[in-house]
Amino acid sequence: MKRKGLFLLAKFIILVVTILHVIPVVWDLPASYRQLRMLQPNSGLSGWTQTELQSAAQSAGLSPRFLGTVLFTASLTCLLAFWVMAGLMYWFKGNSWIGLLSMYILSGTGVGFAFLIIDRAVLPGWATGFYNFTAASLWPTFFMLIYLFPDGHFVPRWSRFLAPFPFIVFVFAAWYGDEKTPGWFLGLLLLYLLGGLISQSYRYRRASSAEQRQQTKWVFYAMAVLVVNVILGKVAPLLFPALAAKTGAGFYFDVGYNYLLGVLFSALLPISIGFSILRYRLWDIDVLIRRTL
Repeated sequence: MKRKGLFLLAKFIILVVTILHVIPVVWDLPASYRQLRMLQPNSGLSGWTQTELQSAAQSAGLSPRFLGTVLFTASLTCLLAFWVMAGLMYWFKGNSWIGLLSMYILSGTGVGFAFLIIDRAVLPGWATGFYNFTAASLWPTFFMLIYLFPDGHFVPRWSRFLAPFPFIVFVFAAWYGDEKTPGWFLGLLLLYLLGGLISQSYRYRRASSAEQRQQTKWVFYAMAVLVVNVILGKVAPLLFPALAAKTGAGFYFDVGYNYLLGVLFSALLPISIGFSILRYRLWDIDVLIRRTL
C-alpha cells in the first residue's frame, strides 16, 4: 500500500511538471509562427540568414510567408505527434513507470525535434523558471530510459546502480555552464549511452520475450531511420559541394531534405514508441524492415 501511494504521488508530480513544461511552449507558438513566416532561421536552418532565405525563396518563385507557413505546419505536425503519443502514454500506460517516463520525455523533447526554438524572453518569469528546470531534467531521464525500455526494469539488474549517473553529470554540467563544461563530460555520457546499448543487446538476446523483441524493433527501426537521415544530410554536401553553397540547390536541400523531411522523420520516433509500448500492431515491424531492406 505504501509503495502504491508513493507511485501515485510520483505520477501526480510527473504530470504537473509535464504540464508546466508544455504551457510555455504553447504560449510561444504564435511567436514561432511569426518568426517562420518572416523566414527567421531556427535550429533547422541555422546556416542561413534571414536575408539569404528570403532571397532564395523569391528566386525559387516561393512567397516567404507561404514557405514559412509550410515550415511551421511541418514543425507543428511533428510536435503534435510527440504530444499526442505522450497523452496516449499517460491515458493507457500511466499506471507503469515506463509509461510515465515515456510520457514525460515525449512531451518535452518534441520541441527540439520539431526545430522550434522557445523565445524565453517573451515568457513570464515563473514560466521561464519551470521550463529551464524541466528542460534540464529531460535528457538525463532519456538516457536512463534506454536502460529501462521496454518493460520498466533494469536488465541486467546491476545496471540499476547506474540510474543516477546522467543526472549527476548534468548537474555538474549546469554548474560549469555551457562554455566551461569539461570535454570529458560528453565522453562520460557517450560511455553511458554505449552501456545502454549493450544493456539493450543483452536484454534482447537473453531476457526478452518474443513480444518484447518486437517492441524493441519498433523503436530501433525509427531511430535507425533518423540516424540515416542525419548522416545523409551531413555527407551529401561533402560529396556534392553545390548542396553546401547558398545556391538554389543548397536552398532546396536544406529546406526540403534537412528541414521538412527531418521533422517528418522525427515524428516517426514518438509513433514507434507508441506502437511499441501500447503493443499496437507489433508484428507489422517485420514487414516494414523487410520492405526497407
